[in-house]
Amino acid sequence: MVAPDMLQGSATTSLMTREVERLADASGFAVRRLTFDLWRPAGLRAFGVETEMLRDGRKAKTMQVRLMDGDVEIGCCTALLTAQGDETSADPFSKQAGDDAPPETGSPPPAFAQKWSRYFRTFPCG
Repeated sequence: MVAPDMLQGSATTSLMTREVERLADASGFAVRRLTFDLWRPAGLRAFGVETEMLRDGRKAKTMQVRLMDGDVEIGCCTALLTAQGDETSADPFSKQAGDDAPPETGSPPPAFAQKWSRYFRTFPCG
């Protein structure tokens, strides 16, 4: 059960992600990977953010963002950034020309598995 005076993990990770994106944009680098560690529950109050560059390379950087409640670290995000425009590290997830084909159709999960999730009860398969 979630306490009404606590933040959900997605809110705290979003705060850290926003800081990573801000610093990546300022340096001209692209965010490639984010890893989160949530150490303590986060209450409904203002937080501080501390950043540290762990590796400051020309083509790749590793940075860490810590979410602070006073002197207590609530969680941290470690981010991998790479230089934009570097053809050797092209984004494998970016859309290429002609990638507009619809996804393959699949078969719905078996009836017994559909009972495991509210998603299948709300959005019938088949």
